[in-house]
Parts: sequence; C-alpha cells; structure tokens
Amino acid sequence: MNCPRLPTVPSGRVTQIDPSWFQRLNECLQFAMTHPVGDGSTIFQDAGGTLRAAGGRDDLAALPDSLFRVTLQEDGTLSVGPGFLNRNGLDFISWPGAEGITPKSGYLCIVSEPVDKMGNWSDPEILIRDTPNQCAYPVAKITVEGESVSWEQYPVTVAQIIYSGRCPIAEL
Repeated sequence: MNCPRLPTVPSGRVTQIDPSWFQRLNECLQFAMTHPVGDGSTIFQDAGGTLRAAGGRDDLAALPDSLFRVTLQEDGTLSVGPGFLNRNGLDFISWPGAEGITPKSGYLCIVSEPVDKMGNWSDPEILIRDTPNQCAYPVAKITVEGESVSWEQYPVTVAQIIYSGRCPIAEL
C-alpha cells in the first residue's frame, strides 16, 4: 500500500464532513499502523520516535518562522510565502511570495538572472527546475506521485543568488 495523501484540514467553520474525508483519514491511519517507523520516503521518524509526513503540517510546525513556506492549496496548486533575496551581495530585496504553482517533481526555486552588464536583474519568480543552479536558489524539493504531492521544505532565511563570469581583463 502506497502512503495515502492526508485529507485537507478545513480552515473555516465546518458544517458537514464528506464520508470520503473520513475514508482518506482511515487509510492514512492504517498506513501509519503498518509502518510504525515510517517508510523513509513520505513518512519519516524523527529523534524520539515522532512520525512526520513529508511536507505535512508537522513540517510547518517545526519551522514556525520559516520564509518561503510552501503550502498546498485546496485547488491542488502550491503557494510560496514571502522571503528575502540577496543577489550578488549588492541587491537585497523582499520578495512577496507567489500562488498558483502547478506541482511537478523537481526543485522549487526562486529564480532571478542578470539581464545586462549594468547590474540589472530579472524580476524574481518561483519555478520548478530539474536542478538548482547559481541563478535558481532552491527553497523546497517537490515530489509528485500520481495524485500525491509532497515536499521537503528547506530552511531558507535569505535566498542567495551569486552570479559571476570570467573577467576578460584576467585573461590578459
């Protein structure tokens, strides 16, 4: 049995609960009971024997003040909370966050690239890349398996983008 996806916890007042919600919760409980130490992929056992789901609410509780916090929305898209970005140590900005990101497996990165030789940069955006690079700073690793979306949240305080090129004068 693959690790089932936890049902979404309602954020507002609950007047009625669909039976399928309880079924999904029951499937998760059955999985947890048959995997008491986790599966090492989607369910992890922390020090002290506490189980946590990758990308679950426990991950968020462990990082109460985390920037670039990733959350799964009701419509199945991802959102990323605000954070700070430092580009080449000279340009420090506050990034407001983003919503509506279609999940796919890869690294969720804050991306900004130089646009000219005058020190101007592209507007920061959040993209899912196969691999991070010097202009794509990872804030989480996303895994999509069928209908299940999980993520490993990286504890990013400030995304650092350092871009450099070969100096033509150094070649003389």
